[in-house]
Amino acid sequence: QQPQPQQPQQPQQQMRGWRCAHGQVAPAPPMPEIRAGDDAGFAIVVQWPSVANATAYVVELGEAGSSHTERFIRSVPMQAAGLVELRIGGLRPAGGPGRQYVAQVRSVTACGCESEPSPPGYSQPMGAAAPMQQQPQQQQPQ
Repeated sequence: QQPQPQQPQQPQQQMRGWRCAHGQVAPAPPMPEIRAGDDAGFAIVVQWPSVANATAYVVELGEAGSSHTERFIRSVPMQAAGLVELRIGGLRPAGGPGRQYVAQVRSVTACGCESEPSPPGYSQPMGAAAPMQQQPQQQQPQ
């Protein structure tokens, strides 16, 4: 028997960035907004427009300039049309006054796959301003 000639292999189609391996639609959410939840910077509110077909969201939060992030999971509220928000408290900021937080959001499909991350959203500088220390006045020679 002669060996059968091999058929040229068809290139595999690349997955689109908004479809998971199971075929579910998993678009990345839009850039989130971040605002202060308190004056000291120990709580924040992350808010973003809802995404169709999402069963949950993952919020990745960190301080701007740091490589360390925390992941928070938010289930989809009953009335998910419009805006979704996640309030995060108990933060222990490493930076001093004026630090910024950065957040990215991922949508989660019914099969558990996560979308690509949203563009990063940045908070305004947060935290109580350090009190200005008064310089001791020099006495003028008399």
